[in-house]
Amino acid sequence: MLASGRRLVVGGLGGGGDVTLALMLAKAMGLSDEEIVVASFLACSITRDRLGRLAVEGSLFRIPSGKFSYNDRVFEDKLHNVFPSLKGHVYGICVKDRWATMVKGLKRLVREYNPRCMLYTDLGGDAVLLGYE
Repeated sequence: MLASGRRLVVGGLGGGGDVTLALMLAKAMGLSDEEIVVASFLACSITRDRLGRLAVEGSLFRIPSGKFSYNDRVFEDKLHNVFPSLKGHVYGICVKDRWATMVKGLKRLVREYNPRCMLYTDLGGDAVLLGYE
């Protein structure tokens, strides 16, 4: 169990199955929804993909609940339906931005939630099916 006031940041490295696996592992560790923050790495750019209205800082942006029309592979917008207690703790981190921009977003995430650790998973299907991972 995490120390009081500490959270676990989880996320996927690509598609929807990746973040689902990370959440399943967090749940298997006995964490409540309130102790989990989702921040997945996604193939997007804050500026080029016009995600600025959702931006928090750097390449970190809040993923709205419901239909997120950016990409069909994004599953994070549906997480509120399965885990209602996650509330606003669902984010994306755009990897098509500059490295410094991505680091700025990650630092904001750490400042805001003070996670004990960060857990990211990748099922590896992209490498087999698409060959780009």
